[in-house]
Amino acid sequence: MKTNDAARANAETMPFELQELLSSHASIIGESEANWTKVNEIEDCEAMARAPINRVLIGRTLLVGRDDDGNERWRENYAFSAEHIEEYCKPHLVAMLAMCGANEDCERKATESHAAFVRSKIAELAAIENQRKLIADECGYTAAYSTALASSKELKAIEEKIVRFVPSSLSEAAKLAEFVAANTDDGVMLDEDEVLEALRSIARAAA
Repeated sequence: MKTNDAARANAETMPFELQELLSSHASIIGESEANWTKVNEIEDCEAMARAPINRVLIGRTLLVGRDDDGNERWRENYAFSAEHIEEYCKPHLVAMLAMCGANEDCERKATESHAAFVRSKIAELAAIENQRKLIADECGYTAAYSTALASSKELKAIEEKIVRFVPSSLSEAAKLAEFVAANTDDGVMLDEDEVLEALRSIARAAA
């Protein structure tokens, strides 16, 4: 299956000259960087700074030792998703049920109390998320982020075509090698698999 996928990818790429792909990449990378710069600028604006963080307080943990004034030290525990809330609360329900022994009425009340707490925290988190989204929509962050994400996906699609391109000349092989070197200096653009794919393409051209 992988062989067929690679062959199909090469077939789709071959009609394009490598230089055209590299030119498209150079053009889109500038656009993508500008889009993400805009996202960062909006994210740093006053409105977003006032927006609530998508999290809810779900408990506290007593830490070992005391502060300089002799007071107990506590760490606040936050959840950032409904799944996190449910996962955090599971051990507490187990402990509550263990304390009930074989008392079915106690178990029922403990289960209902636990379910109500989880529902309330999920609802609280949803309200915070909605409030933050409203602010993000109003100040343009949501639209800017969507545009930046789309440009990144377009850029990645071109990069995949480039690294799978099989050079038909030493000149193209050199250009491909230059592209790989330029985009792996800081490890940001191409990952290890993409670099290996490009090297295999160069090797196939030299064979």
